[in-house]
Parts: sequence; C-alpha cells; structure tokens
Amino acid sequence: MKKLTFVIPVQIDSEERVKNLAYILEYLDSEFKESPKLVIDASKSAQGIIVANKFNSKNINSIHHNLEDDFFHKTKLINEAVKQINTKYFCMWDADVLFTFFQIEFSMEMLESKGAQFVYPYNGLFFDVLNFDYIFPFEYKNYQIKCLHENSTGGAFLMEKEMFLKIGGMNENMVSWGFEDDELLERVRKLGLKIDRTCGECFHLSHRRTFNSSSNNPKYMDNMKEYQKICEMDKKQIIEYFDLQDF
Repeated sequence: MKKLTFVIPVQIDSEERVKNLAYILEYLDSEFKESPKLVIDASKSAQGIIVANKFNSKNINSIHHNLEDDFFHKTKLINEAVKQINTKYFCMWDADVLFTFFQIEFSMEMLESKGAQFVYPYNGLFFDVLNFDYIFPFEYKNYQIKCLHENSTGGAFLMEKEMFLKIGGMNENMVSWGFEDDELLERVRKLGLKIDRTCGECFHLSHRRTFNSSSNNPKYMDNMKEYQKICEMDKKQIIEYFDLQDF
C-alpha cells in the first residue's frame, strides 16, 4: 500500500505506552511493509522517537514535537504530521489500537473505488484488551476483553490528504483528551462527505490513564464546549469558522 501513510501520534506517559507503541510499529511494519509510517511524538524524553528508531526501517520515520506544557495536543500533532506526508491517503492510527490487514485493505478500497471520503476501519465496536502479553500474532480470543464503546469514533480513520486539509484538519482548539473525534465526525458529516465503516472490531491495548487520556483533564470542558459549538453550526458557518482559524 504505497499510497497510504500511517500517522501515529503519541505522548509517552507510562511503560505500557512504550510497549504498546513498539508492538504497534512491529505489527504495522510486518503487515504493511511498503507503507510509510510516521510517528509524531510529544514526549519530553522523546521516548517515542527512541522506540521508532530501534526498528532501523526505511519506512518508519519520526518527528519530535516540543509542547509548551504537559497537555497532549493530539489534534495539532496530527495536522503537523499530515502536512508532511507524501502519499495521497493517510490513516490516523492511535499508538495503542489494532486492526487486521483486511480491515485496512477494505478501507482503502472504499476510498479508491466506492466513493467514500472518510472511513473508519472497523464497525464501531471498541474493545479493551486486558492483561496483554505482547505476543505475535495477536489473537483476541487469548485475552480477556471488555467492550468500551459500541459506536466508537476514535482509534483510527482514513482519508485523502488533500480532503483532510481542505476541511480544516483536526480542530486544534481541542487539547488533550475528549470530543476531538466526535467533533471531526460532526464536521465531516455537515460538510457533506461520504462516511463509511468496514466490518471488524477495534482492539485497544490497555494502559494506565493519566489526565491526558481521561475526562479528568482540565481541558475536557473546553473541548466539550467547542464540540457543542460545531454541533450548532450549519455547513456555511463551519466553513467560515475554519477559514478564520490559524492552524
């Protein structure tokens, strides 16, 4: 899949994050050998970069983004990464989720030949994988799993690069965890893009949750207000609003 780049935003805040990123990169590099992978790391220690560099793979690249504070500005990282890729399509892939090769392959088919413009590579079911042992190949039946969401909007999505930039990219007014995925879907829907999903589930590798991955973060309510603002806008208002943003 030379036309597809995997964009992987990460901020290392626990040992599980390090192990999850290493596992995800090994999986992607084995299943999608020809696809570029771009890790954009906001960790002050640059641990994500260290993990990526250990693979010594020509198709795994990394960027270190120095944040001004401890908040994981994921929306900004994704925008920065997408602007730098050289492929027509990209897959935003969280650093702790798994999908099968066929889910991504079918997602690309939807984009290239079935008219889809925004694709989730799963059916909405989002499972947390407990007591994960980092053994290949991944078989969810070997683990205790817990359904966290039945109609999830997080984890991953695929789009054409130019379309993503045209609609304004991720909303950088949303910082840390909460509502950024919902806002993107709401905006994509109101702008009239064709949205689709594949079959199959999303499997999330469990990890300790800091304020950057829970509703306890101080930016959560601000994110909710931004999401509600977008929900109240029509197509024309959304276009005008994003034309005024400086990201």
